[in-house]
Amino acid sequence: MLGTIIQPPQSKTVDEGDDVTLSCKSDAANPANWHHRRSPSAESERICYKGKTVVTYVNKFYCNSTADVNDLFIRNAHAEQAGEYTCIENAGLGAKASASLTVRSTGIYNSTLFLFITVLDIEGVTFTVNI
Repeated sequence: MLGTIIQPPQSKTVDEGDDVTLSCKSDAANPANWHHRRSPSAESERICYKGKTVVTYVNKFYCNSTADVNDLFIRNAHAEQAGEYTCIENAGLGAKASASLTVRSTGIYNSTLFLFITVLDIEGVTFTVNI
């Protein structure tokens, strides 16, 4: 039986590194597919199929379907995971609903290590090299 989505996923804004859960609830006990589109011009990528995580995305996402609730867990969110997420009921054959995920940069940058090498030559002249 094809159902309808009675509780669509909610759009969220999170900080980089946060864990996120998107959920959708339908009136039928069917597993859902989840799709991700990074931008309106990008192609949609299926990340969950019949309630299970597609192998390519195992380290980034976790999909879980129980009865009428379909959850998508995003671990350690980062900019690449921002965009539109669509829950498609009945393993991709039924109703669909979308939500957007915005990932805010935390402003933490990798620190740069500067290495200073000092070389003393035979004549007593010192050279310093910054790398």
